Amino acid sequence: APSGFVSDATDCDDADPAVNPGASEVCDGVDDDCDGTVDNGVTTTFYADADADGYGDAGTTTEDCSAPSGFVSDATDCDDGDALISPAADELCDGIDNDCDPTTTEDGTVSFTDSTGAVTDVTSTFTGDLTVSSDGSFAICDGSYSVNLDIEANVELRGPSGSTATVLDGGLAGTVVAVGDGHEVSIDGLTITGGSADTGSFLSGMGGGVYVGSGSVATITDSTLAANFGTAGGGLAVEGGTATVSGSDFDTNEADYGGDIIVWSGSLGVDGSTSTSALGFSGSFAYVGGYTSDGALELEDTTVEGSESSFGTVFIDGTAGFGATVECEAASVTDSVVDETDFAAVFLTEGDSLAVSIDCDWGTAAGGDDNSPTDIYTETSDETFAYGDGAFFTCTEDGCEDVVEFDGLTGTISYTGDDWSTTAGSYDCQLEWAVTGTPTTTLCDDCVFGFDTTWVLDTTTAVTTSCTPPATDLAYGVGFAAEPSYYASPVVYLEYYGSWYPFIYATFDDDTLTAAGGFLDYAYVYGTTTYYYTDYWELDLEVY
Repeated sequence: APSGFVSDATDCDDADPAVNPGASEVCDGVDDDCDGTVDNGVTTTFYADADADGYGDAGTTTEDCSAPSGFVSDATDCDDGDALISPAADELCDGIDNDCDPTTTEDGTVSFTDSTGAVTDVTSTFTGDLTVSSDGSFAICDGSYSVNLDIEANVELRGPSGSTATVLDGGLAGTVVAVGDGHEVSIDGLTITGGSADTGSFLSGMGGGVYVGSGSVATITDSTLAANFGTAGGGLAVEGGTATVSGSDFDTNEADYGGDIIVWSGSLGVDGSTSTSALGFSGSFAYVGGYTSDGALELEDTTVEGSESSFGTVFIDGTAGFGATVECEAASVTDSVVDETDFAAVFLTEGDSLAVSIDCDWGTAAGGDDNSPTDIYTETSDETFAYGDGAFFTCTEDGCEDVVEFDGLTGTISYTGDDWSTTAGSYDCQLEWAVTGTPTTTLCDDCVFGFDTTWVLDTTTAVTTSCTPPATDLAYGVGFAAEPSYYASPVVYLEYYGSWYPFIYATFDDDTLTAAGGFLDYAYVYGTTTYYYTDYWELDLEVY
């Protein structure tokens, strides 16, 4: 072979001595071994890192000699759309696998989401005396936490798994959750226990479990306040604020004034909740008064049972300069024991004290849940009063009356009539009135509340071919008797021409009077013909 020539003709780049069929393929973008494929078998797999957290998505790959922009050599990211989720992240209390390890538990972790949406693991600092001064939300995962919170911000405290799984324990070192003045706070799905009240303006020992300061608004849902202590309001103290409690339990809380609750100016609504075995000197369940403004407690669909006190399960103090009111609606206060036998489950002091019962249960001897020694004591008149279940009454310092007064009434009353039609569902009289009412104290003997009402006929839908009731606007007194003397069921009465007359059996539930009665398409066969008779009334009235 002449100089510079060989017998082989397989070189694919005769200008580069490193490229030939005998060379080893290296990752350089060149077909080094002249087999027709560039970099075959020597590239590296890289993984997309869309969130730029240094960890890649195993499902999105590329082959290259070095990592292209947006790719990394790691394939362990479990959410490449969120830079806060990666194997290097802390596990947070948020229901998400933050550290890409499904075996890591969220139990015992606490996360805080601030007002900008930024999430931080605060587990290590969520202990002892902790002041919260930034708006945001705490997610508190399963576990028991020794903590006393002083809240000076708008804050949410939430146990995602519910109150049986997440416990805030004050360790008898102070109030568990103390809300300062002028904040909005919600508590959901937590057990609050071990509080020893050290908060308050009027007293320093108010609110062992939760304290709500002046101008603050607190919402407590699906939670338990148990085994908390204080001078006033072992479980919960509202001092000039507003609070609502729903779907929650009070259990074995204790205080001198209001074992479970004190409302000392401000208002509290308790709905769909229970109180069990509360202890207190005055007001084992609740103490209500007002020293800078009125104090009010409203119980609805709530059960209070088994409490023990010296001066009342519910103590209503009208002596502090402002009104004190307790309203019980479709709730129950039963099986309580008052040691001072001259008094009762509800103690109304002299002054501006008021108790209202709307379809509330007060226990019965037959049911084995009667209050001992009795139900109501009014201090000025020095009288006691006993009630049973489903009771309606209004009590002041001067005694009790078996009536309640609402602000108004609204709804509809309708009539359907037909005198022996041969077609079912065919009527020669259909009337509907829009009804409004204002309260009246001129009642039938058995009525517990009543209204002067105006009935306005809907003339656009009226059928007036043959009507017995007047097909016009009407005005009647409407009264409700929960336990009428001569009837086995509650009755709505109508008043006209100065006298009251029973009108229709009715039910009262959740501030609504409903009734339906009479004959609707009553069938009678005569010969080969079926006749239908209708004389039917319906009521749907809401009181407020």
